Amino acid sequence: MDCYGLVGMASRKQLKDGIAELLGRENMSRGVEVRRENEQLHIELHIVVSYGTKISEVAHNIQTKVKYVLNDVIGLQVDQVHIFVQDVRVST
Repeated sequence: MDCYGLVGMASRKQLKDGIAELLGRENMSRGVEVRRENEQLHIELHIVVSYGTKISEVAHNIQTKVKYVLNDVIGLQVDQVHIFVQDVRVST
């Protein structure tokens, strides 16, 4: 959430996350999918970006930040970070 142009995470599972939102529960895994294949991590992020920002730059910044934090700070080797832009919102 520290990257410029990122407004929030989008739901991958509309029904499940919609019910949790109605019940007032925060779903911290919304928009994040992590798979491990042959000792390598594959991460998919479903995001919402701010209107007026360059989507390719926002996606690249998020990929770079996620890889840096997981590789250098935590020590996990990340093979791929895929970004899926689900929505564009006007920030107020």
